[in-house]
Order: sequence, then C-alpha cells, then structure tokens
Amino acid sequence: GFGGYSSADYGNGWVGMLLDNGTTTIYKVCGVNTNGECGNGANFTSPQLTPVTPNVGSGRIADVAAVGDGQGASYVLKEDGSLYTWGYNGYGQLGNGTTTNNYTPTVNATSVNTLLTNSCVCYVQGYVAVGFIKKSDGYMYGAGYNAYGQLGVGDTTNRSVFTRTVLPSDFNVSSLGWMATTYPTMVFLAQSTDGRFYAWGYNVQNAISTETTINLLTPTQISPFLGG
Repeated sequence: GFGGYSSADYGNGWVGMLLDNGTTTIYKVCGVNTNGECGNGANFTSPQLTPVTPNVGSGRIADVAAVGDGQGASYVLKEDGSLYTWGYNGYGQLGNGTTTNNYTPTVNATSVNTLLTNSCVCYVQGYVAVGFIKKSDGYMYGAGYNAYGQLGVGDTTNRSVFTRTVLPSDFNVSSLGWMATTYPTMVFLAQSTDGRFYAWGYNVQNAISTETTINLLTPTQISPFLGG
C-alpha cells in the first residue's frame, strides 16, 4: 500500500491498502477525502474513518501507486492492463483529459503493463504532481505538471492525457527515479534494460548537467558516477 501526508491544509493524510489472499485482491482507502482520494463518490467527501473499497471493477489488481501528498491521486492497475485513476487532478495528473478532481475510479488508460510512479511529489503540500506509466508498446507515458519539463515531452505545457516521453525508440524502461525540492521542481532519471540512463527536468542548479543551467525538456543521456 501507500499513503500521503501534508503538513499544510490542517494536516491532511490518507492511506491505501492492497489486500491479497492469493485468489482475490481488494483495495481499500481511508483518511482525508476532500478531493476524492477515497474514490467513493462525490457525495462522500468527508473524512473516511474506516477503510472503504473503491469500485475498480472485477478481476485481479496488478499494482497500485499514488502521486501527491495530503491531496493525492490514486492509480490502480488491473491485470488486463486497464488503469483506474481518481483523486486530486489540478494539473491533469489523472490523465482523464481534464483538470477536474475525480471522486470515482475511472479507466483513463488501457494496455498498461507497469506503473512507474510511486509517491512522485513535486510540491511539499502535494498540489503539484506527475504520474508515469509504461504501456505494452514498451514506451513510457506521463501526465500532469510540466512547468520545468518534468514530463520529458519537449515543452513546458501541462498534460491532462498520458503523453509519450521522448525517449529513444529502443529505450526499454526498467526503472524510474526522481528527486524534488520543496518547490515544484523535479528531475527524473530513467534506466533502460540495457543499462543506459536518461535524465530530464529541472536543471537551473545543474541538477542534471554542469554544462548548462537550462532546464532539459527532453530526456538527455547521462553517465552517472558509480565510483566505489
């Protein structure tokens, strides 16, 4: 499972739990619900003091993830590749084509095989976030806040639908790392199955490259220092 907490906004916090008995998977959420974090409908936005079960359809759940802190967005990936998202959506991080919060789990992507986003927080209060997924075509896609090039799509325009990150066509993402400050600045680092590294995003303080202080809007290959 996972959770999120913000020291602002009266200490909002919530937690999600994936329960699996080997045959059935059930996802439950409790805590703050102002922005639909618990996924139990627009008429139930008060804090949930006991776990509720969002409706993510039938079939087994393959993985769960979240972006944001006290006001967060939830991602639930089913084994059939359908991706349900809900919660805070001020920057389009749900990938549903809007910037409106969603109080009910909705399928916003299909043919997804991997969630590459786990608690990717761009701002200390959780308002600004991005989410990444990997589809069955082998490419990585992202949605949400992009003012510093965090999505790696070549510009600084926020995306409310999952948009392919501009990585080489032969780059098969195996893992995704990130770092952020308390401001909405973020750097992403992707590793391919053959060991290559690409980075993109905030670079004003040479977080990625010492050769420039310009933010990198598309992924740039780097050679990380791995000294012993």
